[in-house]
Amino acid sequence: MGSPPPPPTTAIPIAPRTARRWAVVALVGLNAGVGWGLVRRGYHWPLDVLGSWCLSVLLLSGVAWSVRRALSVSGPPREAGRGPRLPRASPAPASPDR
Repeated sequence: MGSPPPPPTTAIPIAPRTARRWAVVALVGLNAGVGWGLVRRGYHWPLDVLGSWCLSVLLLSGVAWSVRRALSVSGPPREAGRGPRLPRASPAPASPDR
């Protein structure tokens, strides 16, 4: 029996690092294109689009921080077949003697 593998370095490892980087670049480009299109067509003011980007960064950063904190507090998953230890029930109260 060897030691358990180290925990992953990211919250949800779904793809290799380079694939994640390309996905982030593509999504940022898509978001910038949609924002530019909304301003160009006159649906929004530039400050509206900029404000929504800032709010999105703030909210997504908070979610990422919360997930990382929750994963670091809970620790690695337990071994298969071993669930959490349940508290023992307290003994039943004694019946009064008559």
